[in-house]
Amino acid sequence: ASDRRSTDAVIGLLGSRLLEHGLERRFAQVRALARRQQWNTAARLAEEVTSAEWQPRYSSEVVRLNLELREFDHAEDALQKEIELDGLTGERALTLGEIAWQRQQPDLAREHWQRSLAIEPFG
Repeated sequence: ASDRRSTDAVIGLLGSRLLEHGLERRFAQVRALARRQQWNTAARLAEEVTSAEWQPRYSSEVVRLNLELREFDHAEDALQKEIELDGLTGERALTLGEIAWQRQQPDLAREHWQRSLAIEPFG
């Protein structure tokens, strides 16, 4: 039985590495599409990748792509998912402020920006 557990552990480790490598490769495709300003295709692929398995480093790119597309609802949804799973940071509060500003909600934008300063004071 102990031999089986170590085999399962190795298979699990290799499986997670392969999954991560696959995600890295697919997100490299997303970055290439974004550099060519194929925003819609990049955003769709990014959402497919992150819906398969949430990864903080990829999720922030999904937020940025959706902001570029002016898809504020999608950007905010992805950002709220980041906050729910990984916590509020100063950068995330700044981005919430950016979304509010783009939606022409200056009071809400200021509120988010002030929160970001309280979390991570600059200067």
